[in-house]
Amino acid sequence: MRVILVLLSTLFSTICFSQIKISGKIINEDNKALSETSIIVTKLNGNIILSYAISNSNGEYSLNINSNLDSLQINVSYIGYAKQIKKIEYKNTKLDFVLLYSTEDLEEIFIKNPPISKKGDTINYSVNAFKDQKDRVIADVLHKLPGIDVLSDGKILY
Repeated sequence: MRVILVLLSTLFSTICFSQIKISGKIINEDNKALSETSIIVTKLNGNIILSYAISNSNGEYSLNINSNLDSLQINVSYIGYAKQIKKIEYKNTKLDFVLLYSTEDLEEIFIKNPPISKKGDTINYSVNAFKDQKDRVIADVLHKLPGIDVLSDGKILY
């Protein structure tokens, strides 16, 4: 009796926690294999990664997953292509993907020169960064520059 009970419990535990394999190939619209593609398996609409793979030089991938869920979500992404997300059942599956080209507009950026720069032993100030509409003479701007002092008799100290 004990032997039968042990065998049944072992069989039941291996069925409940069996491992599945998901494999396939990833190509683009031109039927070319995409290597280095990221394949991530998560819970449905979840952030917890259950398995992860990267496609080889032939675009092929293989994932082994241990889970007790009924269905999973597989996310496939590659730079320059639209991301694909599919819901899959928890069973051994061969799943191929065809990724479509995608473009993304980047936000405009502005590069500003720093108001103070140093080259060797020389410090350069961008006067435009310190001037204001209220300034009448250059001495008004010089008062605002860090490390520069204008004395009442007009001498400039640095």
